[in-house]
Amino acid sequence: MPLFDDESNKRIRYHMKMRGHPNYISNEMSRFTLEQISYHWETFLNPQLYHVQMDDKTYKVKSLLRRKLSRKLD
Repeated sequence: MPLFDDESNKRIRYHMKMRGHPNYISNEMSRFTLEQISYHWETFLNPQLYHVQMDDKTYKVKSLLRRKLSRKLD
């Protein structure tokens, strides 16, 4: 199951459009850290991203990094 569901993605997009900084979002969505929200925005949700096709090795490395960074820090 993904860390960010559709509802979380909608909230992040809305708050980034309205406020422009993930700091505010992490205060309202306390189950995610600032780092998780920032990474998710920069990697997946930002509408200015250019998505290119990745080969298998690149995909595996990025997936491992994503999983490592998506764990909530205590």
